Amino acid sequence: MGGASTAGAQQSENVGGGVALGSVAFDPPVQFGGSCRVTDFAISGSSQTAVINTVITAYVGPVALVGPGRDACPTGLSASGSFELVANGETPNGSTLDCDLDGTYSRFGTVASVTTSGTCTVNSFPAEVTFVAEVPVVPEQLNPMRSARFAAPFTVSPD
Repeated sequence: MGGASTAGAQQSENVGGGVALGSVAFDPPVQFGGSCRVTDFAISGSSQTAVINTVITAYVGPVALVGPGRDACPTGLSASGSFELVANGETPNGSTLDCDLDGTYSRFGTVASVTTSGTCTVNSFPAEVTFVAEVPVVPEQLNPMRSARFAAPFTVSPD
């Protein structure tokens, strides 16, 4: 009698997520109807409670989210480019989370689709993951757009 593989069951348990809240700053500001120019941006946000379960260990707690990105030619209607995300957290009981993720984003109107992947270290155990979010972006002012706010759920899955 052969034993059943548990790889699929373990992989399906290796998930997580939370809700991210924060802001994004654009440099130079995005000019609607203006000429095409490279724009850098930086996000700063957090998740009150994120859950990351890597089967070996898990993290449940607050997470700080920061990262830079770049767009070659943003417009009021759309944008796309590169994005880096650093996610860190620590709980009062000593549980830790450190993620360094790279990827891309695309924005159509006020919704940005973000996909990054890389390594998350949960309580000293590294795991390769993918972070995905559909992020509604709300400009704080228009033309030019210097900053915006966001609030969106995100998921983390195994790579």
